[in-house]
Amino acid sequence: HYHRKVAVNIACLIPHGAIRLEVLGLRDLPLRGESLQAAREMVQQEMEQGAVGFSTGATYYPGYWADTRELVELCKAVHETGGVYVNEPRVGTPERAFGGGGILEALEIARQSAVRVHFAHLRTTEQTAGQVQKLTAPIDRAQQQGVDCSMDIYPYPSGSSIAVSFLPGEIQEGGPDEILERLADPRRRQSLQNYLETRLFAPLEPVVFSYLPRNPHLEGKSLTEAARLRGTSAAQTLCDLLLEEELKV
Repeated sequence: HYHRKVAVNIACLIPHGAIRLEVLGLRDLPLRGESLQAAREMVQQEMEQGAVGFSTGATYYPGYWADTRELVELCKAVHETGGVYVNEPRVGTPERAFGGGGILEALEIARQSAVRVHFAHLRTTEQTAGQVQKLTAPIDRAQQQGVDCSMDIYPYPSGSSIAVSFLPGEIQEGGPDEILERLADPRRRQSLQNYLETRLFAPLEPVVFSYLPRNPHLEGKSLTEAARLRGTSAAQTLCDLLLEEELKV
């Protein structure tokens, strides 16, 4: 009998968050000097060991604390080793980012470092529906100017994430144990719930739970439904579940 052997096709990216965790921990600190040099050396080593590039996420800590300068320097190492920068456009900490973040920041990183940049799942939202040309105009201009850039899209109106990523930087600082302590502190909870209700980058209401090991009866239900069953607000329900589940939401 003839058995066909099929290879598994995997291309690995170096995650910016993991590099930052290794060098600085889950802290809001600038990546400069010796720590930046250590991060650059890690990127170079991982590229030499077979990674195809480097990736950053829009809303995940500790990468959320980075500034454009840091990303330029790391992308120089990616360019030098022939890799690609896969960017999920930043939506937070605009004061740390060229152009306020997003597509403009990523294109500036590409210009300054000469790295090839690929935009991950760049798509419209309810707020930007019908504005495809406006969304892609900076990319089109950059291509005409010689920047090597590309993009992909997935054809469904939803995404998947971890609920702890909704929490702001002052709650994230220090890592899981400190996050849980703050969630359990009544003095911190009210301001956190106010943040979730008024300043979060996306509305909470459409969130649907797919994994709640200690509350499996809520899996498949929306945050709105879970809040109604518990008789509390959406923000309070989210904070309670993060605490009960030890952030595994």
